[in-house]
Amino acid sequence: MHSIQTPANESVALAWYGLRARPYSLAAQPKGSVVYVSPESVASDPRLAELITHHDPVSFRHGALAYPAPLDTGLVKGYELVDLSVSGWDAPGLASRLVELKALLVTLLDAGWDPEDLFNDVLMPQGVAIDSNPFYNESLSKLRVDLLMKACKAAGHNGAPRPMFFKMMADLRSELTSAD
Repeated sequence: MHSIQTPANESVALAWYGLRARPYSLAAQPKGSVVYVSPESVASDPRLAELITHHDPVSFRHGALAYPAPLDTGLVKGYELVDLSVSGWDAPGLASRLVELKALLVTLLDAGWDPEDLFNDVLMPQGVAIDSNPFYNESLSKLRVDLLMKACKAAGHNGAPRPMFFKMMADLRSELTSAD
């Protein structure tokens, strides 16, 4: 199926969406797209270069579409598209997620959770509370340990994941007891 193609250097502001669940075809995405970029071309398309850097390739495994205006959230979810303009996985987003994670850990510590349980339930990929972790990527159904480590290192926490986590927990406990 063919689509309207615009020059790769066109500067028109478009709303870009990744085709995560199904290939581009009749009735497989909302009407009104103005650009389709094939899966083979997404990574090299300069219009998408900045947008895809913080998305897992699964987000655009069937290509990408552009619309002249943002789509309604219901359409995005209904067609299982990925809004490429929304990542939260850039540097400010990672820092914000780390702050959210620390707040969650403090809440759970205050509720009496043991640090070992926190590590296993919130920070391990098969943890029972993994979806409460801000580094859990719902669209991929997985914990982004790579980005969690990147955020921790950017915040000055270094070392292997387990020791780094327990050092962070000790620091949080120390902050809690000094605040009392």
